[in-house]
Amino acid sequence: WWGYDGKEKTFSPNPTAPIAGFILAYAEKNSPVYQKGCEAAKRCHKQMMDEFPNTNMHDVMCYISLYQYCVQAGIYDLFDMEQYRNCLLTMVNGAICRETDKWGKEYVALPSHYIDGPDSIFYAGNEDLVKAECDLIKQQQLADGSFEVTWQWWTDYKEFEVAKVWWKAEIIMEKLLQLKRFGEL
Repeated sequence: WWGYDGKEKTFSPNPTAPIAGFILAYAEKNSPVYQKGCEAAKRCHKQMMDEFPNTNMHDVMCYISLYQYCVQAGIYDLFDMEQYRNCLLTMVNGAICRETDKWGKEYVALPSHYIDGPDSIFYAGNEDLVKAECDLIKQQQLADGSFEVTWQWWTDYKEFEVAKVWWKAEIIMEKLLQLKRFGEL
């Protein structure tokens, strides 16, 4: 459902940041692809600082992914990781929709987009919102155990009907794991 017309030249952390992070975590350190990963990660850091505090849901998720890959790989000297972490804390708190009446009705950032467990650096201060989301998950589960797919591609692609079934399986696992991680299942 994503399209690229070949004209757009704007740099975006989505999906550059997670791809750069993946490269840093798994590529050979002396390889050309690793060097490209380093360059892309530095560019993502600069972009984040230039746009701070960016609260775009998807951009923030991508920046988090880069951070997590760097931590996983033990990379703390590519850019100022402490500054990056502190900026992420601010951005996540700004991105989470705190109007719980919009959850499940509008396309908004939920705590689970950023907080994957009680040990997450983003959990402190958001405990009540995480609990509210867990309660909502329990209410939204359908009789067959699944959850609604709450988005569309807004294209003529017939493949969405097949993809929608696949996404249901992903959503079931995601929601039930969320409940389990927070002791709600």
